[in-house]
Amino acid sequence: RERSYRAFLAIVDRYVVHDCDILIVPAQFGLRHAAKSVARVRQAMRSSDREFGLGVFDVACMALTNPERFATSHTLDVDMPGDDYGSNDSRPSGQDLAITMGVIGGRIVIAPIHASLATVYAGSATGFLG
Repeated sequence: RERSYRAFLAIVDRYVVHDCDILIVPAQFGLRHAAKSVARVRQAMRSSDREFGLGVFDVACMALTNPERFATSHTLDVDMPGDDYGSNDSRPSGQDLAITMGVIGGRIVIAPIHASLATVYAGSATGFLG
């Protein structure tokens, strides 16, 4: 996961040097990993050099540019495998937390979840390299 994210940052850096106004990164909002836990998705990404987990900032930017994605509470919630919730030192042993974004009562809600939790109502957002 770390190796893919560093490669992604190198691509971003290369385009920023050239003063591009727009950077397009292939990404998905969670359908590819629907009904999989964040822990399982992170494990799958460790063996991939092309896919990396998106975090809160990335998903929030995608939500701002695609507001229809969160128009109703019947859409797939988005888990964010690119960010850990809290520091590992402050959590009890075995408590691996992740962050999710969904719609409750017409409002977008960002909340912590247990990383081993998998539901049919959520999927992990990921980005892809070249």
